[in-house]
Amino acid sequence: KNVLNKKKIEEYYLLTLIDIIEGIEVEELKEIIKEFEDEELYEQCAGMQKAIKAVSFMSINEIKKTINDKRTN
Repeated sequence: KNVLNKKKIEEYYLLTLIDIIEGIEVEELKEIIKEFEDEELYEQCAGMQKAIKAVSFMSINEIKKTINDKRTN
């Protein structure tokens, strides 16, 4: 049974939020996801996809707050 590592998913969620704040384009992130899928790095893909989905509903300040909250947990 293949269980995804939730900690790694959250780590890549946070890293992707940071990338987005730093100005990396979503299209570029989607290219990285394709490469990770080819390498079967599914936790990384899941975290990145979660971040991309989340930011479509968030302001810059909300993204920054989420990053800060995750860093302090």
